[in-house]
Amino acid sequence: CCVPAGIMLGSVVIGIGIAGCVRMRDLLAPLPSSAAENSAGVLCLCRRSLEDQQGVKQISMTEPLSRDDIHVAFICTENTSHEEQIRQFLEAGKHVCVEYPVTLSYESAVDLWNLAQEKGEFLANQKSDNLIFFLNMAM
Repeated sequence: CCVPAGIMLGSVVIGIGIAGCVRMRDLLAPLPSSAAENSAGVLCLCRRSLEDQQGVKQISMTEPLSRDDIHVAFICTENTSHEEQIRQFLEAGKHVCVEYPVTLSYESAVDLWNLAQEKGEFLANQKSDNLIFFLNMAM
């Protein structure tokens, strides 16, 4: 579940709109002495085929689900797709940080929170000011 001390976190950013681009920027240029400095690398995925973004390689949706070097998924997509994407990454044993709102219903959010607890993974709502906190918790 948790990444052992000294291990670099591999991350994937899902969605490359404004929020996704900001997440990539924050992970690629972390503040000194922040947990984001432990980022082993960042990959991104998008439903359309694009050039690399900010020097970050684009991959398919299924690839990060099975990779052992991906520990955290940052979900920055349309609200309607959050629930399905969160579930996929939690089931694959990945920590998830998602843009607001987590889901479109309270019941779905509770269900996903319970799934994260069962899997021993973190599920967090993503805001610019809690990115560092989330990365500290995941380590």
